[in-house]
Amino acid sequence: MPWAGTAGILFSVSDSPLQDLNDQWWDWVVQSWDGWCLRLIADNDLTYHHAVEVDFLNVAYVRLPMTVFSHPRFRAPTPEELTEVTPFMHDEDAMRVFAWDTDEAEVRCLVVAEKIAVRRGLVPTHSPPAAP
Repeated sequence: MPWAGTAGILFSVSDSPLQDLNDQWWDWVVQSWDGWCLRLIADNDLTYHHAVEVDFLNVAYVRLPMTVFSHPRFRAPTPEELTEVTPFMHDEDAMRVFAWDTDEAEVRCLVVAEKIAVRRGLVPTHSPPAAP
């Protein structure tokens, strides 16, 4: 999938590829985080496979109080959230703020990143055994 939208920190959630993920999958997990790329995976049951991967690239800020969460609702950041992340934005013209709420009580998640990539399709949790 191509990179999302235009540069800048303010955007409508309708301009984000994350909007299409609202109300789609129940289980979400942080699969990896290396300081540059934060990868989330999701499905209704992550036991055998996942159906979507979301990569936040060139990450400048993360407020993600847990590594496992349920049923996120992606939305535009609030003015207060934008104020919170402004000190961490090294290039306001290139960075975007992604926000979402979860079913877990009082949890509001934020990621500031330059780019986002969303991939859909079944990916097995474990590789199948090698053929004899």
